[in-house]
Amino acid sequence: MFQLKNFTGRICSGRTGYEFLPQNSTQLNLEELSKKLNKKGVFVEIETPDMLLIDFKGNDISIFKTGKILIKNIASEAEAKKIANLLMQSLK
Repeated sequence: MFQLKNFTGRICSGRTGYEFLPQNSTQLNLEELSKKLNKKGVFVEIETPDMLLIDFKGNDISIFKTGKILIKNIASEAEAKKIANLLMQSLK
């Protein structure tokens, strides 16, 4: 496991991606997050009350209401961390 600021990262159970779990309990407002992402040019593919599926720099990423981030079909831990960091920076 590795640390992304305020997140713990690990390979997902299906071994086809990496997940980042917030260290503290959180509940995201996905509607507001979706609007913010759209303003930043990030394509939101699917929006439900519990999850957003986005295309971020060519990567399929799920963002859950609980704050969990799942980066799918990624080759390495280092690449997953890099993408997650870029995503977090774009949300500032």
